[in-house]
Amino acid sequence: MSMLCGSGEDFGQICISSICLGSLSGCRRHRRFQWNDGTIQEPVITNCASIIEGSPYSASGAGTYVGYASNPASGEPFPGETYYVHVVVYGLGNSCAGQSADINVTLPPNTSTAVTGSTPIYCFADGVRDTMDCNQPLQSSAAAYGSGSVRLPANNPSHANTWPLPQGHKWEFQIPVVSTASFISGQLAGHTTMLDGNSSPVLTPTVTYPSSSTAINGANFAGSTYLSTAIIRPNGQGGSFFFDMMSGASVLYSDAGNVPNGTIGDYGVTENWIITGHPLSPSTTYMWRVRFVTATNVTINGGTQSFTTPPTSGGTTTIAAATTTTKTIAAGGGTPGGGTAPTTVAPPTTSPTTTVSIPDVTSEYVPIVPARILETRTDPGSSTVDGQGLGHGFVAAEGTIELQVGGRAGVPGDAGAVALNVTVTNARATGFASVYPCGAARPTTSNLNFVAGQTIPNAVIAELGTDGKVCIFTNVGTHLLADVNGYFPAASSYAPIVPARILETRTDPGSSTIDGQGLGQGIVAGGTEVALLVAGRVGVPNNARAAVLNVTVTAAQGNGYVTVYPCGATRPITSNLNFVAGQTIPNAVIAKIGTDGKVCIYANVGTHLIADVNGYFPG
Repeated sequence: MSMLCGSGEDFGQICISSICLGSLSGCRRHRRFQWNDGTIQEPVITNCASIIEGSPYSASGAGTYVGYASNPASGEPFPGETYYVHVVVYGLGNSCAGQSADINVTLPPNTSTAVTGSTPIYCFADGVRDTMDCNQPLQSSAAAYGSGSVRLPANNPSHANTWPLPQGHKWEFQIPVVSTASFISGQLAGHTTMLDGNSSPVLTPTVTYPSSSTAINGANFAGSTYLSTAIIRPNGQGGSFFFDMMSGASVLYSDAGNVPNGTIGDYGVTENWIITGHPLSPSTTYMWRVRFVTATNVTINGGTQSFTTPPTSGGTTTIAAATTTTKTIAAGGGTPGGGTAPTTVAPPTTSPTTTVSIPDVTSEYVPIVPARILETRTDPGSSTVDGQGLGHGFVAAEGTIELQVGGRAGVPGDAGAVALNVTVTNARATGFASVYPCGAARPTTSNLNFVAGQTIPNAVIAELGTDGKVCIFTNVGTHLLADVNGYFPAASSYAPIVPARILETRTDPGSSTIDGQGLGQGIVAGGTEVALLVAGRVGVPNNARAAVLNVTVTAAQGNGYVTVYPCGATRPITSNLNFVAGQTIPNAVIAKIGTDGKVCIYANVGTHLIADVNGYFPG
């Protein structure tokens, strides 16, 4: 049977409840097979007549629904057999220069496409099978819509492989799939973006920002980090992106990275403004933007953003609200002509101002002027503060860098731990990096998660290991950078530990925590929190007052944020992580431990949560 699910901003969906999954041949051979469809969703487009009249307004551009084939009499489809899902898109809009649709589908869990010569993809234009335009291989769109997402490209490269969709016409796509197991519930989702023909026939890339575009980690200027995030949608075009620090219309300085050619969907980029040679000042407002330059030298400038650094001591961190451009995406289910009312898509919830309240541990922390101590790139101008740790070249997959930290950049040789900002850039594939004390066994945790070509940093508080070294492991080939921002003396009360996973909500094979607690809760529903037991686990004493955590969001169901705070206290209007749908992103958090030794982790949208503990402050 099927049941209809609520719809979010980005997509509509149909839930599959308590069924077995199965056979295309049954669909074709037995007339008892039927489509189980969800409700219709409608993305918008600018109305042509409104442009002519001089008062442009948005109108529905298309109606989209998804469904799957089943035979209620036999219980089909069955696990391991091929069956079909479909997405249907109706043209509703009236665009002056024509309109087209970018169409994607997200499959249920344990399900993959099963395209063969005998089970092809079927395309229908206005109900008539179209074999000429339906010969393109599916493209992964997991970066935009999450695991199991595929794009249906048209045989139309001059218009970015999108489907022409005039008003009053429709496309239907039937896709063969196979599920390896039965499941109690699953979600089939369709995603349609409508494009106005007034735009370039090659889809123009866009640069947008999350609702809080800069996260400041720290209430005092000294030792804080300043992480700004943007979302590039390159629409298949490779190029370079630049985080520009601005003064009016002039660019003071930039930090650059690359977007691989062929990238589909949203590509998140992050910048830590602690850049050697470009110091920030306390209580100062800075203006910045992200600029994307395509391989064909087309420049797309994102809107100008701002952030204000905190004062030298105490005070409140202020972050200017971001100018957010909302992309028009919708889909869902519903039988055409069935009279189902369209679902209204609500605007995204604005994330609160991003700050981090650090417990009273700063007196034991010694900040220093940030200095680069690792730079594997060999580009002209690449440097480190003392010439060490420079020009290693690409770090090979499954490779480890032994980084000398003690005795450099003002860090004593016997320091207990250091505050680093570790950056991955130009990664060759999706992967992760782990930071741990050299001489210890590499933990089954990660400090950074990234996709191919991405440049992304994260703050890490790392214990110094053998000979004052920190080891950085990467499971795929990439360049690595590291800046040191401060240290904890050997005599400080901070107690670093070998990183250990203490929260893992996923239920995938191989998922684990260090002691089996905090495992397999499943996706955390939006608007709820996890009360995570920290004290009394992994060597953290029961009287510990604060813990250093690395908190990760993965498989988020929408754009949102996460807040970490002591259980028993009122949840603050701050956030520690900001993310977009489908993104995997971590952040370091120094969290005060609350009632019963627990730390609460709140998510405003549904997502999986992971937490690793790296150390603690005794009570």
